Amino acid sequence: GKGPVEGLKLEDFEVLDEGVPVKLNYAGAGEEKLNLLLLLDVSGSMKFYLEQVGKRAKGILDLLRPEDRAGVMVFTKDTDYFRPFTADKDRVVFALDQALRPTDLPSGT
Repeated sequence: GKGPVEGLKLEDFEVLDEGVPVKLNYAGAGEEKLNLLLLLDVSGSMKFYLEQVGKRAKGILDLLRPEDRAGVMVFTKDTDYFRPFTADKDRVVFALDQALRPTDLPSGT
């Protein structure tokens, strides 16, 4: 209750997925740069939710630090990269706006 616990190592953690142990590859206390991939379902069944998806995705971008990077990828029947990883949040927002235009979306999943 007085701050972070210092000196923890990878082997000090146990993560379970529905009771099954999951192998951890990394645990660190440093300020690591984050690469965030926004993978968006833009299939026909999502047509009425695209505005909400866009708002939520942009809200997540507001939480990123200047050194973090984000990319945008969409999927329907196939996947498509709209924006590779970049620290330029304006470019990511532009890619989100382009990716979530309902008139340009295929209908299948």
